[in-house]
Amino acid sequence: MISTIHDFATTERPKYPPPSELYPPKSSHLFSDNLCDKYPDNLDSWNQELSNWTRAADEDMNGDPTYNTAHGRFADVVKILIHENEMETLLMLANHPFVPLSHLNHLTWGHHFGVSRIVEAALPLYIFWNFMAASGSLATEAYRNELYVNLATNMTMTMDYDAQEAPHWGFFGVKDFHGGKDDLPELDVSRLREYLKHLFSLLYRYTMVMAECGVDTAAELENEIVLSISSTYGARTETKENEQGRWRIQFA
Repeated sequence: MISTIHDFATTERPKYPPPSELYPPKSSHLFSDNLCDKYPDNLDSWNQELSNWTRAADEDMNGDPTYNTAHGRFADVVKILIHENEMETLLMLANHPFVPLSHLNHLTWGHHFGVSRIVEAALPLYIFWNFMAASGSLATEAYRNELYVNLATNMTMTMDYDAQEAPHWGFFGVKDFHGGKDDLPELDVSRLREYLKHLFSLLYRYTMVMAECGVDTAAELENEIVLSISSTYGARTETKENEQGRWRIQFA
C-alpha cells in the first residue's frame, strides 16, 4: 500500500510545474473567496494572504523561518487545500524560501493537529471500508457495527484545528456524530466508491506535498497503517529501532 501511495504521488507530480516555474499568486491570495466562503471555520481573509504566512513565521537559532503550535491555522489551510486538490498552490508554498511548510506537519498541544492528521483521519476509514468490501459485509449490512459507530464518532469530532475532518463531515453529513448503529447513514455504494477514491487521493497528495518539502513519509505511513489496524482491530504491535536509528511500529 505504501509503495502504491508513493507511486501515485510520483506519477502526479509531473502534472504540475517544476519548482523554478512555481510563482506566488499575482493577487497575493492563496485561495479563492469562494473557497473561503465554503470553509469559514478554517479559511479567512487573513490566512488567504501569502504575506501573512511569511510575516507570522518565527526565527530559529540560525535565523531561519520556523512554524510552531501558534501557527495551527496555517496547518488547517494546508489540509483544506489538499482536500480541494489545490496542488499547485501547495507546491508553491513547499518551495517558498520563507514558508517552512514542513514545520506544520506535526503540531501538538495535548492533541495532534498538524498536517499529518489528514492521514490519521483518512487511513482508518479507508482500511475499514476495504475490509468490509472484501468480506462481503456491504451487501449484508454487517458494516453497521460498533466499530463503524466509533469511527464515525471519532472522524467527525470537532476540536481545535480540525480541518482534517472536512472530507468525513461531508460523507457522514454531520459534525460530531453521537448516534448508534441505527443512526448511521444509508450506504450508497457509488457514493462510497467516490469517497474511497478521495481518501486515497488525500494520502498521495499529502505524500506529494511532503516530498516537495524534502520529507520522506514512508516510515510515517507504515506506522500509521500499523496503528490504524492495531487500534481498530486489536492487533498486537511492538516498537523497534531500525538500522537508521528510527523507531518503527510493527505487528508483534
